[in-house]
Amino acid sequence: MKIFLGCYDIASILSGLAEGFKDLGHSVTTFVFDKNKFYPNIEYDIVFTSKKGNEKSILKHIPPIANWLDKRNSELELRKKTNEWINEFDLFIFVWRPWLDEEELFKQIKLAGKKIVCVHSGSDVRHISAYKQQYYEDVKLWEQYFHEEDLNKKIRMVRLHELYANAIFSVPDQEGLAIRPYNHLYLPISKNKKIACNIPARKVPMLVHAPSRSGIKGSTLIIEVVDRLKYEGHQFTFELIQHVTNAELIKKLEEADILVDEVLLHGPGVLSAEAMLAGCAVVTRTLTEHKDVFNPPVHNVNPNNLYNQLKQILDNVNYRIELAEKGKEFAKVHNNPTTIASTILQKLDIGSFDYTPSFYVEEYLLPQNINLTYGNKEASRELAKKYYLGDHAMLDRAMINGLM
Repeated sequence: MKIFLGCYDIASILSGLAEGFKDLGHSVTTFVFDKNKFYPNIEYDIVFTSKKGNEKSILKHIPPIANWLDKRNSELELRKKTNEWINEFDLFIFVWRPWLDEEELFKQIKLAGKKIVCVHSGSDVRHISAYKQQYYEDVKLWEQYFHEEDLNKKIRMVRLHELYANAIFSVPDQEGLAIRPYNHLYLPISKNKKIACNIPARKVPMLVHAPSRSGIKGSTLIIEVVDRLKYEGHQFTFELIQHVTNAELIKKLEEADILVDEVLLHGPGVLSAEAMLAGCAVVTRTLTEHKDVFNPPVHNVNPNNLYNQLKQILDNVNYRIELAEKGKEFAKVHNNPTTIASTILQKLDIGSFDYTPSFYVEEYLLPQNINLTYGNKEASRELAKKYYLGDHAMLDRAMINGLM
């Protein structure tokens, strides 16, 4: 099978999937708009840089117009390649978003009889309004731009994925706007990272925290608890790791005893999986209501119990070792790129799913003074009629509340 994989290598998910499909004997072409600065050594088949307009034009000195021209020129170039790519490939897997607008591109791919897989990786589909309602979460620490995201734009993208994709892979933490059932996204960790497992078992452990975004990861809360524990005389070292390449980060994980990952969102994500393979005991928040689907060996924390839970793992060397051993074995199986690629193809063939979302239809309320577009409401109504399996009175509830 010929597989197209694009268009953003978020947390090396795209390149990890490519490795897995290649291991299975498939022909894979990777496409990214830009190389990820944290993975400078990963090579892609196509790196599509912005197509600049006429450098002699006076308009290039006016930033808004220059940006519009760059976007237009890039889209024109991509449209020239679109028919060629659709004819060439059998399966299109998109991480984050495709190379053109979903509505335009997905229709063309489906008309050609080709298949689409959408991989959701976090903030591409998560909206702060749904998250804080679904998980009763105080979101004041989240970065400001999360508070300003266009809800209609995000719902439109989610609905287009739900309408056209043959399969969607994601996790419940980020699917508060979802209507259609989807599958669990296991995160591939490339064997090329050559992570060496080392379980130090120090009596004075080394803790590390390496947030990609400090606000949404809860870094303020973590550092406050770390400072309190130090003040109280607990023996450990602590390092905050930021702005380093993935290779440099992995070296730190190989030295550490404990990774303290995130306390506001639900993990474990790629960082935690890398830490497990490196021999760390992982401290992170995780969902407990889907253990039949995903039950990782982590030390589960939240903002309310972080102090007591962190103190417990600091004081218990044997427990740390046991957790690190279980984590290593778990990640070897569940973060293996070849296994994940095989699972995606199996799910694609049989049409099964792991999660059946109901929050949007049954509980979600629009933020004050926000109205959905007619197109978003119609798409939501169409999908709910097809996929929602609960009490149909809830569809009336959603319509009354302006959701469809």
